[in-house]
Amino acid sequence: MEKQVWVPRDPQQLTEFHLFPQLPAELRLQIYSLAIEPRIVHLKEHKRETFAEFKKRLEAQTVPTKLDPSLRYFAHNWGYFQYEDILLPQPEFKDIRTLLVAVEYEQTTLEEYGLTSSRPDPQDLTWKDYPQLPALDRLWLLEQPYLAWWFWHESELYSKAPIPVLLHVCRESRYELMKLGYRKAFGNRTHEPMTWFHF
Repeated sequence: MEKQVWVPRDPQQLTEFHLFPQLPAELRLQIYSLAIEPRIVHLKEHKRETFAEFKKRLEAQTVPTKLDPSLRYFAHNWGYFQYEDILLPQPEFKDIRTLLVAVEYEQTTLEEYGLTSSRPDPQDLTWKDYPQLPALDRLWLLEQPYLAWWFWHESELYSKAPIPVLLHVCRESRYELMKLGYRKAFGNRTHEPMTWFHF
């Protein structure tokens, strides 16, 4: 009796596997995690208006725009600056962004070791209960258009990086990737997150 030799099919015919849903769940989940392709995500900011357009809108505005409440989390960054320090000629204002950097670290805190601090938690700050910070007067901001730009301009962060394919294959693969940590990230105070990312 002659032995039968297995001959592989033409590789072009092996592009689909219709029995995938019948594989054990554990194996399918392993395949999902192994099929994730690494990617580099470059973020860009899309400003909805130029500084000139913003300044024109600011001059035409009769009622000052409301400050976003989330800005209070940045209060400790400019709390030690006096208004006189900020009233600089506009060309010297290029580094104002350094005042607007959030200090929210995911690291061990002193409280976890039983130590306490008299300094308030930055996340609990409000304009009124932070004595070192003068109240931000919206009318004063209207007189400082370049500074007002950083408080009021609208923008969104986006990326042209491809969305992981498995997020769109089926509900199961999408759920598994989200369980592994994929979520929409990099939102800002004027726009919701739009970029899928795994931290």
